[in-house]
Amino acid sequence: MQPNKAIVGANAFAHESGIHQDGVLKHRETYEIMRAEDVGWNTNKLTLGKLSGRNALRSRFTSLNIEFPSEEMFNAAFLRFKELADRKSEFFDEELQALVSDEAIAEVNEHYRLVSLRAHSETGILPVARVVMNIGAEKFDAEAQGGGPVDATFKAIEMIVGSGTELQLYSVNNITSGTDAQGEVTVRLEKGGRIVNGQGADTDIVVASAKAYLNALNKLHSKDERAHPQL
Repeated sequence: MQPNKAIVGANAFAHESGIHQDGVLKHRETYEIMRAEDVGWNTNKLTLGKLSGRNALRSRFTSLNIEFPSEEMFNAAFLRFKELADRKSEFFDEELQALVSDEAIAEVNEHYRLVSLRAHSETGILPVARVVMNIGAEKFDAEAQGGGPVDATFKAIEMIVGSGTELQLYSVNNITSGTDAQGEVTVRLEKGGRIVNGQGADTDIVVASAKAYLNALNKLHSKDERAHPQL
């Protein structure tokens, strides 16, 4: 049966528009003349996409037992959701959990922060990446070539930071299926006997890699601050 079949198709009880979702959450009969259960479906479906609003996103987070300590943290997650929604047709629960984790990572001790990234890869030409990032309140940029766009990105970051770390692990996992799924990257760095893992997620795997690398650098920087509070 086609999903948009009138009355009994799956999409007959699916809502993506923020206005529709808010109306259904407050009073189901606003946009549904019958219950989804009456025609064989378990419940209606709030499809999260670029048209979705705050109420629908908050409701999905609640169903996943994700609570926000403050409204500011929820607003940050909502802005990140809207940014990603422009590049994705639909969100899955695993991606929402990764989104919250990514926001939490970004909030903690963010001494190094990615501003923008441009990577170019072409057959027969060395890939090149240009990174713009903040270190504290100052902005820096660098461009580097590498064996691939991720390698070029890491080298550009190191041209700015000069961390003296050694990359011990680089791992990529897709959070969900599909070509527009978010990729989750883990980077392990070692410096002076200290080892940290950094994580990053994005629909662009190169951007996710840069986030993971900077997250690991932030953890090393945080440990340095605790070890030398007088500096």
